[in-house]
Amino acid sequence: MIGFPTKSIRLVSALFAFSFAAFAGTMTIEQDFPDQNCGITFPEGWHAMANIPSRPDNVASYIDSTRRRIVNLIIENRKLSGPLDDHFVAEFNRDFEKDGETLLSGKYIEVGGIKSYERVSSFVIRGKQMSSIDRLIPGEDRYYIVQGLVIDGDVNADYEIQQSIASFRFLHPFVPSYSPNSIAYRIGQLVRYLMITLAVVAVVVFAVRSSRKPPRPNSPQPPPLPPGIRLR
Repeated sequence: MIGFPTKSIRLVSALFAFSFAAFAGTMTIEQDFPDQNCGITFPEGWHAMANIPSRPDNVASYIDSTRRRIVNLIIENRKLSGPLDDHFVAEFNRDFEKDGETLLSGKYIEVGGIKSYERVSSFVIRGKQMSSIDRLIPGEDRYYIVQGLVIDGDVNADYEIQQSIASFRFLHPFVPSYSPNSIAYRIGQLVRYLMITLAVVAVVVFAVRSSRKPPRPNSPQPPPLPPGIRLR
């Protein structure tokens, strides 16, 4: 499920914040990742978290000096299972709610002209109230999640986190595979329309052939018995 790496990275980063996460020093706040076709600007003065276990999908995690605020950039090198629609979002949210998380708001947004989804939620870790924002962004052959966490605070009211998440950008434009302008989407839609058309034609042909069949002749009735003769 899509929520597993997202939830696990969020949990790990929060736990390491509680455990006095080590700083890797203040790195360049504006970072580009050419191989993943994205860039992001982290809040000025924040530090890369040095002691988070390395994961291929966790590209960067930054924490502020109070160890109460975190921004994660997560990249999964696989496509979404389908278009980002109401059905997909319902499954995405349901995966988080299994762990007792409370969804506070959710909305569709556009990032670089790409339809994306943003959710705000709250949950508890080690007795601490966590406020979280997750922005899901489909890519060309992968998807991105930019995540902000606030311990005992409101992520919606945190200007630095909001600015950092909003800074996510694609380095070059592309057409997502589910876009109406993509070749894959057009081929899929064409196949779908052809299958529907063939099904309709088959039903019509069957109905026409059935209506043209000659009626089955009635079975001849036996002649009446002469008077006074009875069947035993």
